[in-house]
Amino acid sequence: MSQTAILMVHYGTNNDARRTKTLDAINALVHQNTGLEVRETYSSKMVIAALKKRNIQKYTIAEALEALHRDGYRQVVVQPTHLLDGIMTGIMNEAIAPLRHKFDTIKVGSPLFSSVETCQKMVDVLTRSIPVSADSEVFYVGHGTQSMANAVYSMLDYMFREQGEGNRHVVTIEGYPGFDSLKKILQTSGHQHVVLVPLLYIAGNHKAEDLDGEWKEELERAGYQVEVVQHGLGELPEVQQYLVGQIRQLIQ
Repeated sequence: MSQTAILMVHYGTNNDARRTKTLDAINALVHQNTGLEVRETYSSKMVIAALKKRNIQKYTIAEALEALHRDGYRQVVVQPTHLLDGIMTGIMNEAIAPLRHKFDTIKVGSPLFSSVETCQKMVDVLTRSIPVSADSEVFYVGHGTQSMANAVYSMLDYMFREQGEGNRHVVTIEGYPGFDSLKKILQTSGHQHVVLVPLLYIAGNHKAEDLDGEWKEELERAGYQVEVVQHGLGELPEVQQYLVGQIRQLIQ
């Protein structure tokens, strides 16, 4: 048995169908490409608790690391599927820190939007994956955070402008810029066709409740034609391959 294991750290989801298409899919792809033991953990205790009520067991980060230690693994590569180096990354690092002494090495990968280079790559991927007509406005809708990591969304927005994609914008559900900013953009542009794209690893509850729900309903009442993309970033092959590539670098 190899003494190296990979621990995928996901925020988690209650949506079974999206879990299969995103979290289960990346876990399987990482195992397929590395041949190593792949375990998973959820960083959201709320999701873990909700799934437990349905008799679905998911481990916390500490529990998953303790299990790897008991099973004899000495080297662990930890790879989050978080998008930002923000609050959830801090929770992950805090959980890892007191358990490092139990392993020879623990290497931790970066979130998806962790550098200017990776942000530019993702902007290129997003531009290719969603076509936009001259009379439409496309809004990539992230979760948003109260930490300074939220500034990444503004950087992504600027990158679209810099490459001449003036009809593409980045807004957030719980951060800044938000839905009010979206409405101001539409008032200025005069365009009636709106495309909402989940800038989320999983297009789960936020997609259903906010984008397909309150946002779409309010915009349609205002006379806009609204289209909601139904998949998240975790279903894009380019995102999956980026994560696999980062893990390969860590296990070298």
